[in-house]
Amino acid sequence: MTWTIDTDIGTVRADFLEGQVFDTQPNSEIEPTFVFKESAEGDGRTRHTALQKLVDAAQEQTIRVGEAGGKPYYRERLEAFDNVDSLLIGLTPEGDNRGAVWAVLVDATDETPSIERDVYVWTLECVVLRRQLPGDKRKDVIDDFSEEVI
Repeated sequence: MTWTIDTDIGTVRADFLEGQVFDTQPNSEIEPTFVFKESAEGDGRTRHTALQKLVDAAQEQTIRVGEAGGKPYYRERLEAFDNVDSLLIGLTPEGDNRGAVWAVLVDATDETPSIERDVYVWTLECVVLRRQLPGDKRKDVIDDFSEEVI
């Protein structure tokens, strides 16, 4: 089943999630592994590479994720990254909303196998903010969770 990864820099399609659907409870730390396969158009590598800017930002910046009053929050400082304004990502399976979440990307590992030339893999380390709801807008999720609750 294909998944979409909704990011600040655009939507990226993953060919499938390796393994089981992850925990969708708020504040869950998840590590979904997404696979991007090369096709006749050669887009597997392109889609995999599209996430590199976000991964670089997550690895080089301090992202604070926590909970206050039972509600998760995150704070990010991305001034050094001209092309990335937020590390909020939406993870959505195609055709079925089971497992769909809004999360904050905190790190990632490139797990692309060296022996397969047409398969590219990212394991994304994220903290779940909440499950996706019908009609969710990215801006509304940012407004709800990006300010630290004291």
